Amino acid sequence: MATTLPPIDQTNGSGDPSANPLTLITPIPTTDPGATNTKDIVIGSGALLLVAILLFVIRSVYVKWLVGEKKRSPNAAGMSGWGLFGALFFVSLMVLISVLKSSILSIYVIGALGSLAFISLIVCVMTASRR
Repeated sequence: MATTLPPIDQTNGSGDPSANPLTLITPIPTTDPGATNTKDIVIGSGALLLVAILLFVIRSVYVKWLVGEKKRSPNAAGMSGWGLFGALFFVSLMVLISVLKSSILSIYVIGALGSLAFISLIVCVMTASRR
């Protein structure tokens, strides 16, 4: 005794196609609308590279100023310059991550970058005060 299934009723018996519960389901998006796409990452990386070049120039001017006007030793001035570079670089990286609304934007990443920027700033100030 073979039985066959009845045909699927698209109107759900009421004659109204909108009454079918399957037609009321909205499609689920396959990508996260808040996610960062590859184009944004490439643009952000290029912007970070330009900022790093600019910060390197600022570091060089700062080191020359410490050695010339403040009469600090070249080693202490160089270390202080790298501290300034690191602090400004980590701050710009935090800004870039928050502007891109990246998926790695979390309190742990921002906290770690903020801590590194603060430590670099302390290194900058402490080594600039050495003669």
